[in-house]
Amino acid sequence: MEGDVPLVLESYQSFVRTIVAYDVTAAASLALSARGNLYAMWGNADRLTIEFLPGNRLRWLVVLVGEEGVERAAGETTIARLREVLGPYQADKWLSGG
Repeated sequence: MEGDVPLVLESYQSFVRTIVAYDVTAAASLALSARGNLYAMWGNADRLTIEFLPGNRLRWLVVLVGEEGVERAAGETTIARLREVLGPYQADKWLSGG
């Protein structure tokens, strides 16, 4: 549509590289940011959202809902460090569909 921002190619490349590097098998909801970067979200109440940036960089947000309320954590990292950075949040439950 007129006025829509196109998908940034480097963002899409970061998305594909992440999916391949981590053998992501879980389906994600996809969206496009106002800057043209691709977003992927896994989960519902407990969820992982990643914005795929140019240059193999990622912005991530984890939301966990527990008995004590909502806990949020966010950061920016590289594709190579994603699993390590998200380790404390057990992100494999989203990425591998388990």
